[in-house]
Parts: sequence; C-alpha cells; structure tokens
Amino acid sequence: MDDKIDLKNKDDKVLHSPEPEAVPVAPDGGYGWVVLCASFAINVLVDGVCFSFGIFYLEFLDYFGESKQRTSWVGSVLNGMYLSVGPIVSALANKYGCRKVSIAGSILATLAFSLSILSPNIDILILVYGGLGGIGFGLMYLPAIVMVGFFTHLVHVFICIQVTGLSFFFRSLI
Repeated sequence: MDDKIDLKNKDDKVLHSPEPEAVPVAPDGGYGWVVLCASFAINVLVDGVCFSFGIFYLEFLDYFGESKQRTSWVGSVLNGMYLSVGPIVSALANKYGCRKVSIAGSILATLAFSLSILSPNIDILILVYGGLGGIGFGLMYLPAIVMVGFFTHLVHVFICIQVTGLSFFFRSLI
C-alpha cells in the first residue's frame, strides 16, 4: 500500500505529498546508560548552580555593594533565561541534534561563567552570568531531557532516575 496522499490542484494535476521523515533510532543497551549518566550530570550541574545561588548572593552583596533587589536579578535572570530559551533550543536540537546543541551550551556556559569573574559591576554580571550563562544552561538542559527519550528500552526508568530523587541526594552531598 502506498503511503503517499494524492492531492489535486485546480489544474487537475496530481500532486504527491512528501515522504514522512523517519524518526532517528538510537541504539539501546550500554550506550543508553552512558547518555543517561551524562544527562544526569547536566541536571545536577545546572540545577546545582541555579539552586545554590543563595551562597553567591551574599558574596555579591558584599563585593558589589548594591541593593538586595538589584543583586537578586543575577540569579533571577539565570533561572529565567535557561527556562525561557526552551522553544529556540528545541528548534536548534531538531535541526542540529541534541549532542551538538548541548556541546555548544556547555562551551557558552563555561565562557560566560569564566567571563563573569571579570565583571566590574552588577549590570555586567547580570548580563554575563545571568544572561549568557542562562542561555548556555538552556542549550544544555533541554537536549539533556530529550536525549534520554530516544532510548526506548527502559525509557521510563531513565527519565525517573534522571530528574527525580537521586539528583537531590547527590546535590545534598555537594
């Protein structure tokens, strides 16, 4: 049976719909556990940095001498950016693949956090640490969640391990 749908235009010419795109198939087995561990590490890193901002907050207050409201923008922009870039990141992951997008995000986040050391004032820190670091984390976070779904064998177990209690356990050790 032919999967093509025949459509007729106004000139009674038969048009064929394009072939449906194949969903990429990833290998199951040992490689799936490697992807799960990498995804788990990304979740621990991203959430660990974002949720431990309170420790840095006190230091930023002392160092920059700004108000509490202004200083809190640094962590707020970081959290807001990494979650807000999701639609853009999903389009990039569909076009370029999860691996390339995650690597680009890790490079951007590393550069952003390294450059934030040189911030002369809180405005630059908000832009570099919060803005660029948040975009880098967003480029890492969404593909890390999506990658696990490609491995069909035990996918529910993978996702549970990836985003639930075990990460909180390891965060408490750090």
